[in-house]
Amino acid sequence: MEPRPQGWPTAQPETESKPRAAICSGRVQLCDAQQAIATDWATALTKLKIK
Repeated sequence: MEPRPQGWPTAQPETESKPRAAICSGRVQLCDAQQAIATDWATALTKLKIK
């Protein structure tokens, strides 16, 4: 979604790859995915209804 400074904790890889695929396929809007991940990356997939 956006680069992080070195040493910062990162979200689980699927927390970024699954929303990316959903965005590219048109199932999820970019702004919705960004907000869900920024708010709470641990629950972002559930909020976006991505399996």
